[in-house]
Amino acid sequence: MFTVITVIMVMISLMVHEFGHGWAMTRHQIPIKEAGIGFGRKWIPHFWFEWRGVPIKVTPLILGGYVMPAEESEKLIENASYKVKAEIFGAGVLGNILFFYVMQVLAIIIHPEWGFDWIYLGLPFWAITSIVAVMLLFRRFCFEWLFIMIGLAQLGFLVYALFIHNPFEVMAGPVGVVNLAVVHPADDWTVTMADVFSRAGLISLLIGLTNMLPLFPLDGGRIMAALFHRFNWNRVKNFYTVISSLAMLGLIILALTSDVVKLLR
Repeated sequence: MFTVITVIMVMISLMVHEFGHGWAMTRHQIPIKEAGIGFGRKWIPHFWFEWRGVPIKVTPLILGGYVMPAEESEKLIENASYKVKAEIFGAGVLGNILFFYVMQVLAIIIHPEWGFDWIYLGLPFWAITSIVAVMLLFRRFCFEWLFIMIGLAQLGFLVYALFIHNPFEVMAGPVGVVNLAVVHPADDWTVTMADVFSRAGLISLLIGLTNMLPLFPLDGGRIMAALFHRFNWNRVKNFYTVISSLAMLGLIILALTSDVVKLLR
């Protein structure tokens, strides 16, 4: 039961990621055809409401979310400045980071000792609060430069880890994520719920960090391509898009193979 709650929270974090992109698009007057909370076919019960002129569909199957740009939006984004592109592509990652922080706050509210005994990344709560505050105050700098720097650092670390360690131990696919979401109930329900929120927050953070990787078609890859376009390095941009897409495909295959290897052990 608690694992199911964790999975639902992760689905909500995916919705927050997509709505981050939508929020940035509305800030820059990029038309959105519609958005959705959850997925479902027309025959599934649902209702609509409007937010800033955007029709939003709500279904009971809260399995993530979506933002559907209008037909002319792709061209508007393509012709937009690098700053606008970086904010639109990076807003989803910021949503994941905020979701991670909110989950940590909820974990500490439910079980106060949780945040002081142990917290992800080995950072005390005040440090995570400071990092989130800086990202919100200087989000333009984060979108334009910090996300790229973090993404490049992550990519370098990933390549190093793949060469130094067993690649099947380094990588994990959907099975690895599901294993991370598994919650073992404790005697004290507050400890269990704090674990639920913390795990959901960690998975959201991992989704955000993964999207920072400068590989197409991830958000980090799109920001990098926009940076090349800014300096009119179109040949470099095209070459980079092809190479990074192939690298991303290789990582996906490696992650899925890693899951299969672990299941067969």
